[in-house]
Amino acid sequence: MLPKRYRLRKNAEFVATYAQKKYVLSSYFALHIGKQKPFEDYISKVAFVVSKKIDKRATVRNKIKRKMREAYKNLIIENPEYQKWISLIFLAKKPCIDANFQKIKEEMQYNLKKAVKKYG
Repeated sequence: MLPKRYRLRKNAEFVATYAQKKYVLSSYFALHIGKQKPFEDYISKVAFVVSKKIDKRATVRNKIKRKMREAYKNLIIENPEYQKWISLIFLAKKPCIDANFQKIKEEMQYNLKKAVKKYG
């Protein structure tokens, strides 16, 4: 699990990120992007959202979130240039249910690369 300082936790943080209206779409995720860092040493924050529309069972939704968190941690360790924004919200889509960890990691990396190109 990500430490609290790396997670979006307050409703105001979510609202501010969604208000930026910057997003990248793929088959597994919608990535909402917050403002760029005002200074170099600010810690980027991230949230993972899996709606009840994906699956009614909490165990399935939590399993998807665990995979997403671990994939994000691995990507940040491998590529520190993705720590460019103040906030990121990964919104899962229906195909995430059947996806394995490697596929989720690839899709997440694809979204982050696309975000760097589009809003970089």
